[in-house]
Amino acid sequence: MTGRRKLDTVNPLLEGGQLPELGESLGFLICDTARYVKRVLYARLAPYGIPGSCWFVLRALWQQDGVSQRELSATLGMAEPALMMTLRTLEKLGLVARVRDTADKRRMFVNLTAHAHGLKDELLDVASEVNRSMHAAMSEPQRQAMMLGLASVHKQLAGACVDVASPAVELAVNDASTGTVATVRPRPALLRSSLIRTRAATSNNTKVN
Repeated sequence: MTGRRKLDTVNPLLEGGQLPELGESLGFLICDTARYVKRVLYARLAPYGIPGSCWFVLRALWQQDGVSQRELSATLGMAEPALMMTLRTLEKLGLVARVRDTADKRRMFVNLTAHAHGLKDELLDVASEVNRSMHAAMSEPQRQAMMLGLASVHKQLAGACVDVASPAVELAVNDASTGTVATVRPRPALLRSSLIRTRAATSNNTKVN
């Protein structure tokens, strides 16, 4: 008996050991479709001077303003350094302002500016137009089935990315210069968990990206 767990999945190999076409790979279809969604959406946002990389940060803040940088990072599944760069861009555009917590100087809150609030309705209409374009390619039963399927895939993969720290194994390291043996404790390797909320499959067609 091997240590590898058998997965209840479709065999990725066809008869004769040949790989299927990329278009038959669920992972490729999800990634490639996401690429096109971004291209279309970002092109619609460009006339407003909004970089595509900033879009979902704005979306999250329109949904819940005044959250901490760490909370925003967890919600979006973005590494904090990448989020910091995006927030600096949004600050330069006059769309967000960061405020240090008076009780904890290490904590920063992110607030939308009046300018960002003023753009909300118009930009959400732009995103809704892209959403309607996607929905037009499917019937309502197909859309609901896809949403349910993607929600299941999202939950399954998110469950495989839980926050865990590697065991603090102590390693014996020989010091060639002194002949002694030192004990070192490696830093834990953290795996980020995805905390992005999945929309209900029954959401109406006007839901935005």
